[in-house]
Amino acid sequence: MTHDPPRTIPEAATLVWCDTEAPSTDLSECDARMADQGAQRVRTLVQLRRSLPSMTTHAGGIPEVQVRTFDPGHDVQGLLATNNAAFDWHPEQGRWDTERLERALAQHWVDPAGILVHDSEDPALGDGHIDGFCWTRVHPADEPDIAAAGDPALGEIWVIATDPAVHGTRLGPAMVVAGLDHLAERGLRVANLFTEEDNRAALSMYARLGFTVHQRRGGYR
Repeated sequence: MTHDPPRTIPEAATLVWCDTEAPSTDLSECDARMADQGAQRVRTLVQLRRSLPSMTTHAGGIPEVQVRTFDPGHDVQGLLATNNAAFDWHPEQGRWDTERLERALAQHWVDPAGILVHDSEDPALGDGHIDGFCWTRVHPADEPDIAAAGDPALGEIWVIATDPAVHGTRLGPAMVVAGLDHLAERGLRVANLFTEEDNRAALSMYARLGFTVHQRRGGYR
């Protein structure tokens, strides 16, 4: 997912984070508390949510695309290339290598069936080129953070990326819809995701897909 406009984003690990109490999205209390400690907000994430199943499938000109499940024996380099091209501006998601991807895939919550990929339709790019992928995650209702907040089980769009070369084809929203459909098929009834608050292009796309702001998270330095 591209960022508009590109800017330098501080790494999450270097910041102190403060969340709003949902359903409030007002960070003024966090701002004041952190200012007393001499810290200023330099990054803001928003958590977006929407209900499932998706009622936006292929509406509004969103194309229907063929996706398949990620194959760890075949798709590693293709996924890395698309991820790094899409997130060259992002401090955590950009510049992944094979080791970083393997660590992510080894997380206990990862289900390879929840990583959906779209193969390139340009034969000149050769076998293994991926135009986009949607990596989903399931948060069970008994997960500590979910249970503490009194939330239902959540289906997360964890990473969505498309090759910049295919921007303008609406592959991005099509991959999100594919991810939402997959989560709904898993029985999830609420979807969520996180994005940078100043990523206007992403926020506009997600709003058209029915997402609304659920919570804001401020990063302070």
